[in-house]
Amino acid sequence: MVVAILDFTRLLLENCINRNLYSSVERLDQLLNASDPEVLEHTLRVVLRTAQRWSYQRDIKSNLAAISARLTALADPWSVKKHLPSKAEAGALELHTNEFRMLASSEHTELLKRHADVIDFQFFRTAEEARQLAGEGNGEGLVSISARIWDVCDAAAGSVQEQMQQAFGRLVAEYHVPPAHHYELRQRIYVALALGRGDEALRLRLLRARIYAAGVLSLMMGEQEFKNAFL
Repeated sequence: MVVAILDFTRLLLENCINRNLYSSVERLDQLLNASDPEVLEHTLRVVLRTAQRWSYQRDIKSNLAAISARLTALADPWSVKKHLPSKAEAGALELHTNEFRMLASSEHTELLKRHADVIDFQFFRTAEEARQLAGEGNGEGLVSISARIWDVCDAAAGSVQEQMQQAFGRLVAEYHVPPAHHYELRQRIYVALALGRGDEALRLRLLRARIYAAGVLSLMMGEQEFKNAFL
């Protein structure tokens, strides 16, 4: 139902005479926090459509700026290439040098499943957060997480959402990840799940979401600033 509403909203924005008038961007922000990747993808399509019209409405520009942190987390590169075997190790298989092409192709699904199912995540623990964790061996500074998805969740746990929640709960508990970094961590887990499950449909859905988020940011930041930050 939510996906149908979002698609109808996008069609209205694209085809109605008053398509420059839209006052619900703050509600789209709430949907960007949805646990369902399909809802996330379709929400971002509506966000992109509104971003293409933001110059007509100041309130849209300010609301888009408020969700820029989520968009940045979604648009960040997945960094899967560093986990893949070299060309020599892969035998005759040539790896794409372009990450987007590699992820969009079904040619490397099995290779990604075997080698790129890693949750890579970093965050900075502030001095105040470290004080709150006194006695637990968690000091201030950069914290790096690198874990294979099946080491932190059960492959037979059920749906992808259930597996994500299982991995998320274990990593948050083990590394004391602050709430400010939960959103980005969940997205990294979804990426690792898509690759680890060999789930081509989920991988492409997440990739489309990443492209939509990048499109919104490029409109907000300008082409050169966006290239400097993400490319």
